[in-house]
Amino acid sequence: MRILTPMFLGAIVLLGGPAFANVPVTGRFIAEARCPSLPEIGTVDNPGAVATEPGREYRLVARTAAPATHYLIEIPGAEPPLRWVAIGCGRVESEGQAASLGQAKPTRFT
Repeated sequence: MRILTPMFLGAIVLLGGPAFANVPVTGRFIAEARCPSLPEIGTVDNPGAVATEPGREYRLVARTAAPATHYLIEIPGAEPPLRWVAIGCGRVESEGQAASLGQAKPTRFT
């Protein structure tokens, strides 16, 4: 029994990553607020101090698994270009809902 408990806990740690799973999605993310755009969820490190710009459209790449908390968007000119933003920062439109995606420029978050 004592051997099974650590093995069971180890399996939970290795397999229990649904909160960190990403779900691929397509469409556009339209920023409605100026929000920090982070390379990793759960960190405050924001190389380049990049932020979304209200009214700009960004290519949508993924979202976190249910319950979704963040979207992964592409911000051209940012390094790295794929950044996570909180869902409350904007709205999503599918490929057929809006005009083609314009070139979004990174906004420096200060």
